[in-house]
Amino acid sequence: MLRLTRASLRVLGRLALVAYFLIALSLLGVRYWLLPNIDQFRPYIAQQLSMALGTQVDIDAVSAQWKGLNPSLALKQVSFTDHQGRQVFSMPRVRATLSWRSVLALQPRFLMLQISGMDLTLRRDTVGRLHVLGQSLDLASANTDGDLNQSVMAWLASQRQISLVDTVLRWVDETRDATPLVLQGVTLHMQNQAQEHTFSLVARPPANLGDIVDIRGDLALSSLGQPKTLALETGQGRLYVHIGGMQPQGWSPWLDMSGYLKSGKVSAQAWLQIAQGKLNYLTADMQLTDGLWLLDDDTRVSAQRAHIYMDGPAAAFSGQLLSHDTSLPIDDVVSTTTPAMNYQVQMDSFHLGDSPWFTQPLVLDSLMMQGLLSMDGQGVKVQAQRLDLRNSDIQASFHGEWRSDSLGGAGIIDLLGRVDRLGIAALHKYMPTEMDAEVKNWLSTGLAAGDIYDASVVLQGQLNQFPFAKHPELGVFEIAGKFKDVAIDYLPPEGKDKGWPAVTEMQGRVAMRNAGLLLKADSGVLRPDGQASVHASQLSARINDMADTAVLEINGQTQGEASAYLGLMTNSPLGALLDGMFDQSTATGPWQVPLSLTVPLLDPYATTVQGAVQFAQGDVSLMPGVPPFTKVQGELEFTELAVSTSTVQGQFMGGAMRIQGSSADTSKGLVMQGRSNAVALNDYMGLPGMQRFQGDFDYSLSVRQLPGGLLGLNLKSDLNGLALDLPEPLAKSAKTALPLQLSWSNGKKQTLDITMGKGISARFLHASAVKKGQPYFYAGTIGVHQQPTMLAQGINVDIQSPTFDADAWKTVVEEFMPSSASVSGSRIFPELQQLRLQANQARFFGVLLDELTYTIQRPDAQRWRMDISSSETAGTLQWQERNHKVVGPMQANFHRLALGMNAAQEAADSHSGNADSTLKIQDDLDLPDINLQVKNLRLYGRDAGELALTGVKQAKGSSWKLEKLTLTSPNMQLAGTGTWRLQGPDRGLRLDAKAEFNDIGKYFDQLGFTGLMAGGQGEFVGAIEWRNMPWEFSRTDLKGSIRFALDKGRFQNLGSKSARLLELLSFQSFSRLMRLDLNPKTLLKDGFPYDSLRGSLVLDGGIVSTNDYRIIGPVGTIVLDGKSSLIDESLDAKAVVIPNLDVSGAAIAAGIAINPIVGIGAFLTQWVLKEPLAKAMTVQYHIGGTWNDPKITEREN
Repeated sequence: MLRLTRASLRVLGRLALVAYFLIALSLLGVRYWLLPNIDQFRPYIAQQLSMALGTQVDIDAVSAQWKGLNPSLALKQVSFTDHQGRQVFSMPRVRATLSWRSVLALQPRFLMLQISGMDLTLRRDTVGRLHVLGQSLDLASANTDGDLNQSVMAWLASQRQISLVDTVLRWVDETRDATPLVLQGVTLHMQNQAQEHTFSLVARPPANLGDIVDIRGDLALSSLGQPKTLALETGQGRLYVHIGGMQPQGWSPWLDMSGYLKSGKVSAQAWLQIAQGKLNYLTADMQLTDGLWLLDDDTRVSAQRAHIYMDGPAAAFSGQLLSHDTSLPIDDVVSTTTPAMNYQVQMDSFHLGDSPWFTQPLVLDSLMMQGLLSMDGQGVKVQAQRLDLRNSDIQASFHGEWRSDSLGGAGIIDLLGRVDRLGIAALHKYMPTEMDAEVKNWLSTGLAAGDIYDASVVLQGQLNQFPFAKHPELGVFEIAGKFKDVAIDYLPPEGKDKGWPAVTEMQGRVAMRNAGLLLKADSGVLRPDGQASVHASQLSARINDMADTAVLEINGQTQGEASAYLGLMTNSPLGALLDGMFDQSTATGPWQVPLSLTVPLLDPYATTVQGAVQFAQGDVSLMPGVPPFTKVQGELEFTELAVSTSTVQGQFMGGAMRIQGSSADTSKGLVMQGRSNAVALNDYMGLPGMQRFQGDFDYSLSVRQLPGGLLGLNLKSDLNGLALDLPEPLAKSAKTALPLQLSWSNGKKQTLDITMGKGISARFLHASAVKKGQPYFYAGTIGVHQQPTMLAQGINVDIQSPTFDADAWKTVVEEFMPSSASVSGSRIFPELQQLRLQANQARFFGVLLDELTYTIQRPDAQRWRMDISSSETAGTLQWQERNHKVVGPMQANFHRLALGMNAAQEAADSHSGNADSTLKIQDDLDLPDINLQVKNLRLYGRDAGELALTGVKQAKGSSWKLEKLTLTSPNMQLAGTGTWRLQGPDRGLRLDAKAEFNDIGKYFDQLGFTGLMAGGQGEFVGAIEWRNMPWEFSRTDLKGSIRFALDKGRFQNLGSKSARLLELLSFQSFSRLMRLDLNPKTLLKDGFPYDSLRGSLVLDGGIVSTNDYRIIGPVGTIVLDGKSSLIDESLDAKAVVIPNLDVSGAAIAAGIAINPIVGIGAFLTQWVLKEPLAKAMTVQYHIGGTWNDPKITEREN
């Protein structure tokens, strides 16, 4: 037995040795012969792979090498073909390391299998079947109809490591109208160790879809004792999913994305636990930037950044997803019960816009919420263990829960919280949409400023009934806390409509319950004029129901300076209700005003106000320019409709006054009665014209409501006791009554009517809205015994009077004109538009005009026309005006024009006591360009001829150039030019003129100087300067020279002042001729003839002088040298009279005519004394005295 055993062992040893050498030889053959020639065995390798995979495999090239225990293979272009001969897919490059265990398993087992450059297509056909690697999958049933089966999966799971590198994955979905989705750079790694399997998949989608997709996992799978099957239902493991920079909506052509998220970039991580082949627990962490969700057609949610964390059983996730599956019946959703899962949400720059819950978008700087999310048989339940809201309006923390409503409503909420700060001005943003639009608008403007703090919040009930005003049994909404620095602008201005002053700086407590709001303040401040303060106490503001009637009630006590309260007149509707009569009022002293306001928020202009002003010896001024009320005491009650008092008394215009009644009393009204006097009027007005008033008078002023809600004001006085020193028709004595009545009504056209005495009336119209720079009254009429028509704008004046002294009224108007320094503010009356004056006799600029009709009108905005017609003057003036200045030349055309009074008018005027007819002209005279044509000019009652004048304004109005001056008649033509300086120390007129006479005697006759001169031809040439003209007509201001030359004429009337001197000289000189039997009276019986009249006159300082005045005629020659005063008409001159008896006289006369003398002495020496006869007949005189009484004294030769 032992030997047998030993023999057996030897045999076994030898067999083993042989086997070892055979195996060694085999391995050496495989390594050094088979592997280098492996490509010759491609068909065999392909056959083995086909048998292992169950499909036809073809290989283009095979290479191998052996390092260590495991050989490695490299295959190129490996293709797979199904039983129908169709190529399913191909692998460009395959690297594999073959395990030595393949020999034991009798099938290929790879330690490493790597496929590179593969292009894999996944296709879903039109019926929803998935095609991949030549296999078909029914996704609905998970059954295949191809050759891919559990054996393939089991074979893949038996390989140590499988990798797909640089793979292109294409997704073709024929159920959608979409281009193929191509994923580049797909990498898949699978590692298998017994029943432990790990994998990782990394893919990079197109740049516009995301950054990366990374999926990793480890699974433990069993084969249930069958080598070719895997038991997925028993698998356990973990999955990790990471997506980076994904843009979900970009995937919508290929995947059904969430219907809520419309844009944004998502990065997320998820951890999934698998047990028994199913998802067991899930943890998700997602970050989103620039996210936008569309919850329905209108509700949009956005967040700049969002961080969402959730963890819990997978069933909780699937249940919540199921609850949003609108394809399921509602009963199926409600019946689903899921465990709770944890959530935490953090959002920055959160925006909920156009929601069905809030009136305005909900904007939060940050939102943080954490709690539990679950679902039971009653629906979805969200528990908020913490809910923090932060933005510029609110800082609040809440906790509670929300549960979905099985009836499909907004759900049921049970929320408690605390508000650290809530800007009361933002309260309207968080009001429900069911609230009336007018109430929302008031909340947005009425609650202007301030904070609610340290407030508790309760919100419980059905949200679709929020704020539970109509059904308080279905819920409660409460806010109770404190407030500070609150401002309630209870009726703010809107457009051009004024509002009531806001209550500011309120401190107190706030309470909101459902739709009611109550604020109680211990203190507050009103600033009616925006500056001065009125202090309020015991103040309350209440809105009982913001969802329905929405009436704001404000009650409180106020006190402050009177000036602060008057801001109500200009900054509230109260001023308009009183027709603006208190808009510019001022007052002094303290006032106490209990105040109550009721503001219907749905119709805020139906606001009612009730209060009372308690005066305490203060002063009240209704407006600038109106005398103040002083020492006022009493109580004045007011509402939005009326003002009333039992007694308010004080001082006004120098006398006592008393106010009683009510403006609501349509019969009497609010009546003020008092007495005033001329001294008070004078002190108040401060105008020189007030000196014309003397005495005192009673008056009565009433304010009452008219039918239609209008306001009327009426002032009455008979002016008895007041003397008026005014021109007709307003002149009166103190004992004479002149009834005066002013009536004001604030209808559609606010009207001021004035009547005075009989026949004097005025009416002025005021618009409710006066633009800046416009007058208070836009139109008016003034009539004296006439009823002028009211024009669209401007004043229309129509006066008819037997006599009218325009000069006297001009003086009165100037006395009542305020100085430029005292004029301020807007104009009261509009500009004159049209005026007509009719008078039997009128005075204009010192001229008396009979049967006068004078009109001035404005045909359009920039053009004026003046017409005048009287017995003396008739003509038209037209000019254009812009900004109250004449533009362009003034055209003046007169058929007749009379300047100055004739002798009869002067006598009548002097007899009437109007001797002073001095023309008064303003110092800053500004003349426009003028073109003047006068067909018949009369100067001081004498016909001067036809006048044509052209004047041009120069040097910015400082001078006026007389470019053309002509005065023509049949026997005279005058032409001249000049300059009129209107400013400076040398102001006045300078005129250069030349007058040519065909017959100066006839021209004198035309002027009315009949019998003065006959014949006479020649000219006058002069240059005259008259300083200060026309401001003063002083003869001392005359300066200039006149040169004259006349021939062949005769002084006919020697009785005139101008010829009286010639008469005296002639008679005294010619008396020496009596012994020659010559009668001088015979020589001069037909006047004093002359052949030549020559000379020049010089004017300076009121003195006219000459040294060459000479008259040469057939009777004789007269030469004058001297001067005369134009002031006192005195004379101081020397004269030489030479009778003309023979030829020598004629020669002398000729010499004088040809050679102007330098002086009388030189003339006598050089000419006269050479002739004995001339010397004998020549007489020298000294002339003194005055023009009316000249004194002539003969001098020795």
